[in-house]
Parts: sequence; C-alpha cells; structure tokens
Amino acid sequence: MDWLFPSVAATLAGTVVLTGTYLYLYFHDRRKYLLVWGIAWLVHAFRDLFMLLCIAPSPVFQLSPFFIANQLAALVSGLLLLWGTYIFIRRKLPSGWLIFALLNVSWIIIGSFTAVGFTVLTTPSYFFQGFVYIWTGLVIKKHFQVRGPGIHFTAGAFILWGLHKFDYPFLRPVAWFAPWGYLLSATLEIVVAIGMLLIYFEATREALAQNEERYDLAVQGSSDGIWDWEERRGDTLWCSPRIYQMLGYSPGELCSGISAWREIVHPDDRERVEQTLREHLARLEPIDLELRLRSKQMGYRWFRGRGRPTLDGPDNHRRLAGTLQDITELKNALQQLRMAFFSIEKTAMEIFWITENAHFIYVNEYACQLLGYDRNELLALTVFDIDPDFTREMWTHHWEILRSKGTVSIQSRHRRKDGSLIPVEVTANYHVYEGQVYNFAYAKDISERLLAEKEKHQLEGQIRRAQKMEAIGTLAGGIAHDFNNILGVILGYAEIARDDSPPDSPARKDLDKVIAAGFRARDLVQRILAFSRQAPVERIPLRPGPIISEALTMLRASLPSTISFQEDLAVDCGVICADPIQLHQIIMNLGTNAFHAMERSGGILRVTMKNADTLPETLLRKEGGAHKRFVMLTVQDTGCGISPEIMDKIFDPFFTTKELGKGTGMGLSMVYGIVHDYGGTILVDSLPGNGTTFYLYFPCCDEMECNSETKPGPALLPGKGHVLLVDDEQMLGEMGKTLLERLGYRVTLFSGSLDALEAFRKEPSQFDLVITDQTMPEMTGIDLARNLLQLRPDIPIILCTGYSNLVNEDTAKAAGIKAFALKPMSRDQLSQLIASATASAS
Repeated sequence: MDWLFPSVAATLAGTVVLTGTYLYLYFHDRRKYLLVWGIAWLVHAFRDLFMLLCIAPSPVFQLSPFFIANQLAALVSGLLLLWGTYIFIRRKLPSGWLIFALLNVSWIIIGSFTAVGFTVLTTPSYFFQGFVYIWTGLVIKKHFQVRGPGIHFTAGAFILWGLHKFDYPFLRPVAWFAPWGYLLSATLEIVVAIGMLLIYFEATREALAQNEERYDLAVQGSSDGIWDWEERRGDTLWCSPRIYQMLGYSPGELCSGISAWREIVHPDDRERVEQTLREHLARLEPIDLELRLRSKQMGYRWFRGRGRPTLDGPDNHRRLAGTLQDITELKNALQQLRMAFFSIEKTAMEIFWITENAHFIYVNEYACQLLGYDRNELLALTVFDIDPDFTREMWTHHWEILRSKGTVSIQSRHRRKDGSLIPVEVTANYHVYEGQVYNFAYAKDISERLLAEKEKHQLEGQIRRAQKMEAIGTLAGGIAHDFNNILGVILGYAEIARDDSPPDSPARKDLDKVIAAGFRARDLVQRILAFSRQAPVERIPLRPGPIISEALTMLRASLPSTISFQEDLAVDCGVICADPIQLHQIIMNLGTNAFHAMERSGGILRVTMKNADTLPETLLRKEGGAHKRFVMLTVQDTGCGISPEIMDKIFDPFFTTKELGKGTGMGLSMVYGIVHDYGGTILVDSLPGNGTTFYLYFPCCDEMECNSETKPGPALLPGKGHVLLVDDEQMLGEMGKTLLERLGYRVTLFSGSLDALEAFRKEPSQFDLVITDQTMPEMTGIDLARNLLQLRPDIPIILCTGYSNLVNEDTAKAAGIKAFALKPMSRDQLSQLIASATASAS
C-alpha cells in the first residue's frame, strides 16, 4: 500500500488544526503576531494541498505546476512565520530576508524549467524554512514569560521541526521515508498547536491569578468595601472584610441577612433606601445613594453606596453588586466648606476675587446687596466701575506694590448702582491659584466708623476745652488770693486817704475813681473765678433785654463811628436765670470781637433777641431739651469772617488770631463757659469775607427758681471793743488795723497764727472779736479758729480770705465761725460784717 498520499493528507489536517489554533488565540487575545502566524499556517495548508494535487496522479516525483505552487507556498509561509516572530519580539523584519525570498522564488522558477534535481532545487527553500522554525522555537523559549510545559512543547517542536526541514531535500526522494517524514510534520504541528494552547491557558491562568491578587490588594488597600447580593440567594448579602472593619463589627456580630443590615440603617433613611433599591432593581439602573449606618463604637456614620444591577445566569436572575464608602469625614468637610462659603457670602464685608486686568471673577452676596447689583451685573463690571478713585494707571502701580508686599490696606470709596458713594477700607491680598495670579480683596463699609471718629474728635475737642478751662481755673485760683490781697491794700489805703481829704477836693474825687476801679478789679477776679467755676455765681430770674440794652449803650460809646449798631430786642422774651454781670460780659466780649473784625473797613453790628422758634440738634439731644423754652440772642457782624481751618478752635482758651495787645484769647472761651453753664448752647455761622453770626440760646425759667431778693447796700456802723487781728501780709494787716481803729476799735495785730494763739491762750477774756486770714504758713485761719473756740467757745470770729478752695461760708460756719468774707472789702462792708458777727454771737 502507498502511504504517501495519506501521510500528506494527515499533514494537511495537522496544518488546518494549527491554523485554527492560532486564529482562535488571535480572536481571544488580538495580538498581531498571532494573526500573522495564523496566516502563515493557512498558506502552509495550501502548500500541503498543492502537494496532494501534485502526487495524486503518481506518487513518483515529477515537476509540475502544483509542485512549483507547493514550493512557493512553503517559501511564503516561512517568510510570514518569520515576520510574525519579528513582530512578537517587537522588531522590524530586515529587508534582507525579502531579497532572499525573491531570489529563492526566482531559483524555484528557473530550476523548474532547467530540469535540475529535486535536492538542488529544494535545498535553499527547506534550509530557509528550517532556520525560521528553529529560530522561532528559540524565540518562544526565551520571550514567552509563562511557566509550564506548554512553552517547552512548543519550542521543542519548532526546533525539531526545523531540523527535520534540513533533512527533507535529501530524504524526500527515499520512497519508504517520505510518508514517515510527512507524519512527523503532522505530529509536530499537533504538538505546536497543543503547546500554544497550553501557553495561553497558562498565561490566562497566571493573568487571572495576578488580577485576583491585584483585586485583593486593591480591596485591602482601598477605603471602600465591596458587597454582593443575588436574588437566588434570597436574604443573604455578601460583604468584604473592609465593610465590617468600617462599621467596627466582626462577621459573627453582624449576620449576612438583609434584615440584620436593615436594622443598622438610620430610621430616617430606611424608607428612602428601600424605595431606591426597589426602583433601580426594577429598571436595572445604576444605584448611587447616601445613607447613615450605625457603627459599633462611633454611632451613626455617613456612607455612600454605589452598585449596578444585572441579570445573571441562564435564568436571568437579578444580581446587585457594588461598593460602600465611609464619607463621614467628607460630609463633615463639605459641611464645613458650605458653612465657610455661607460665611463668606453673608459676612458684613465685600469680598472680591479680581484678575490682573481688574475684572471680577467672584463677588459675595453682601457686596451685591451693598452696591445694589445682582451678581451677574457686578461680575460684568471692573474695579474702575465701582471705585472712582482708581484709574488704570493707579491700578498698574497698585498691582506692582501688591505683588511685592503681598498685602496692602487702603481707604477708598465704592460707587453704588444709584451713584451714591460709600467710604470703605480695602485689604488686598496677592494670591497665586492654579497658576493664575489674583487679588483677593475684602472691603468694609466704614461709614459708621468715620461718623464715630468724627463724633469722637468733637468729644475730644470738648474734653480739651474742658481741660483748658480746668487749667484756667487752677491758674485763676492760684493768683486770686494774692491779687485780692493786693487789691485789699490798695482799696483800704485809698479809703483812708479819701477820708483824710476835704470833701470837695480834686484828690478826693480821684480817690473815689481809684476805689471804683479797685472794686471793678475785684469784680473782674470774681468773673474769672466764676468763669473757671472757682467761685459761685449769683443767678437771678431776669428779663435780659434791659441788661443787654445797657451793655450795648456802654459798648457803643467805646467803639468808633465807622461801626453802625442795629438793635432789635423783643420785649416779650421769656425770663432767664442769669448773673447780670455775666450777661454784660457776654455782650462786651462779642461786641469787642465784632469791632476787631470790622476795624479796618467798618460795618454793621446787629444784635437781636427773641424767643427761639426752633432749637439746634445739640439742645434737642439734651435730656428734656425738646420740652424747654429758650431765648435766642443773635450777635452779627459784617466783618472779615472766620476761616474753616480755625472754626473748631475759636472757643479754646488763649486762642486768638489778633495781633499782640488786641486780645488774650479769653473772650469767646468765657462766653462759651457762661452759656453752657446756664444749660444753653452757642453756635457760630461764618465764612471768610461774609461776616460772622453767633447764636446764643438761654433756657427760660420761672421767677421762683432763683432768689430774686436784692440786698441793701452796706452802711457805716462804728463800733467799740478789743479786736484780735491776724494776717501774715504785713501791709494788709497794718491797713486793716488802721481801718478798725478809725471805726472805734482797739486792735492787737499779729502776723503769725501761733503767736496770736499764744496771746489768746494767756488772756482769752481780753478780746471781744477775732478777725483772721485763712491762708497762713504756720496754721490756717480755720485751724486757728478751732483752737480759739476750744479756749473760749463764745468768741465771735470772722474768717477772711483772698481765695481758698479749702474753705467757704458753709465750712466756716460748720466750724463755729460767725462770719466769712472774701477780700477785698470796703470799710463799710467791714463794719457791717463786724456788726453781724457780734450780733449773732450775743
């Protein structure tokens, strides 16, 4: 039996199996080299088919077209196998192999027509195929990274197959060997097919194992847990260990039943969760929901569950698998972020993110409300639209400063949509966010702060004026004592000299003027003390019209004719409680100031008085001010006016703009002090070149509010008796001794209080009256009086002082002193005081 044809057919069958194996692997793995190898074996199958057609007529070798096609198919198959191997090792097929293949084709065609022998004709082709097979086997052995027998089978089969190709030109003509050679090729083809399948099965197994390992590592390393539910399992829910770890339970503590898991869902979430699961399972839609689960240690925590329902198995049962993520910290962070954003939106400051070209990319809600825009309108604007103080040139300079310093604070103004302006304090911050530079700015409305600062400045000005007034009071009190003592000496000796002058002599008239001037000086000291609140003021209910008219008469006589007077004093003005001397002083000071303002060019001094129809805000804010009646005195001039720069200083003590010798800076401050002490106020209206108007408001009062009794003038009352006179001022003591002696008294004079006390202690009964000064170096007058009263309680004592802030009439009487007097006194006042003291003692 001829076995050649069946053996070739077996080889064809093996090639078909090998081709199917490679194409099957390609359709599963989609590697290009598998496709090229599969095509190579398909061409090889045609080679076997051509061989069958060639030997079908006769098993004896003969040249024919089918043989030539067989050789060419063998050559192309080897070339494709070589190309696929180069693709497998990721290298390009060298062009030399193509040249060799073309030469070999040429040789086969030429050799077929030149009747060369089989061995000579086929040796180049089969040696090429043998090299390709052996090299492919070595490449598979080296480069397939797979363990197992498949790689050894495949590589060994290729190498053995390649060696067989080397012997084929020589053994094919041997008739008994040819069938065995084809059967060997068929066997090696089956071995290669099985080996490739084993390689890919092992590779698949290793890949699956690696994927499972990666999956396990991912699950263990991930913060998410995995769960799986199948409808065919009923109530059973599979959960990964991570889920139990997140909840703090062990698998034994929390069973896998759906009902057990339902119990740890927050009661407020259960119905929502169950409804969501039902709806998504019915529609097979992905699930993504948030819910709260009760952990073992930390109470309820927030979780995010995600899953995808599918139909599984031949019965299409429903299956739902997914992940569970603990989002408690994320929830808390989001809540904090929302709160922070809410705070930014609602904070009482404008907040802006601004680009380098001055455009807004974010504005908060407060900025929109404050400026009157909606958000889209404001985002469409630029810095220059809302800040009229910024120009483009200034913005460029501002950005350079901001870039160098990082933070810049400025005061500016923002323009509302209605055009009104708001003072703001802007803090700009330079930030780089995601590679872009921004100006993160926040602006605060400082309208109230500026108003408060203005009010604070005004209050500080009032405090400074009060402090200056206090300083004046301290100064006035310091000089009043010495000044009154000096006046006392002048007045005393002037009265003595007047008494010694003939009644109608010029000297007596001159001395009368000296005495009158002295008493005016005494009144001036009292005014200064009253102004500085260092002495009591005697206020009486009065209608101010006559006093103001009298003061204007005196003022008119002292001013030049270039000043015209206009007087309009309403007769129905209310009664005010005031000191007439202080009213006189107010008119004189304001009139003198008006004269100085009109001195160069003349003008009109207009004085009006009427009941106030409306009240200024300063009076309305006072307690009960809105319910009182006021008299308004207006003093207006047409002079040079007052500049705004000094307007807030004009009532400060010692502040003056007059040249030396024309003012002390005390006039307006004294007027200010008197009016405010009465409970009224003074306002001024002036512009440079348009004159000045002062508005003085005096509160009205009833006549019963003050004592309106007038005291009769003193009369000379001669006396007798022994007077102990104590005064450390020698001249004042000697003058007082002379006056007392002329009144008929016998006088013992001491300049020291201790000496006087010692003389009184030796013989208390010899003195009928004690007159002592208060301020003395060794012992004050009131302390001397206390010691004298201890020695003789019935002794009448008169305490005199030029000024003292330690003693007054009330403290003196509380110490047992019969009379208290302020220096200087006239002779008549002294006689009346002695008579009053001795009368009260008796």
